Amino acid sequence: RQTRSRSAILVVWCGTPLEGVLTQRHIRIVLVDDDPEIAQAVVNYLAPERFHIRVIGDGALVMPAVREENPDVVILDVHLPSMSGLEILRQVKSECPQTPVIIVSGYVSTDNAIEAMRQGAFEYLTKPFRLSELERVLGRATGLAAAEQLTDDENVPLDGDQILGKSPEMVAVAKMIGQIS
Repeated sequence: RQTRSRSAILVVWCGTPLEGVLTQRHIRIVLVDDDPEIAQAVVNYLAPERFHIRVIGDGALVMPAVREENPDVVILDVHLPSMSGLEILRQVKSECPQTPVIIVSGYVSTDNAIEAMRQGAFEYLTKPFRLSELERVLGRATGLAAAEQLTDDENVPLDGDQILGKSPEMVAVAKMIGQIS
């Protein structure tokens, strides 16, 4: 097994630093979710030597973080304090049109899914979702060949369960409608 060089990084949760590691070849992610349990689960699941993750819990803080980080991908919750995730999506796509934005939502809304896809979201996942599904979407969004490259350990325990949610089939239909329209 190849040894990787590691250097310290900082993952920030609303001003609270969390320790992590990265290599020179890392994927920069801005993760926007006001639920600290979901944000921490995603951070814990993704291999820290592959990812630099900046966690933001408030919609008003997203665009300064996006400008500062110049992320490879944004993972964005729809319902946030102070600002709608769909409004943030518009801003991100306006300033960084090539940056893939993965929308996540705890509320099943066909209208939101259609609107997000219409505005250029890369994918729309509903909570709960499997972390492995997010991993596959990240692989597609960042151009990685295989989802297995994303983490060293597929079975990172999350209190005995890796499921954060289940996407209903109607959301898939809504995504297709949004892409077509």
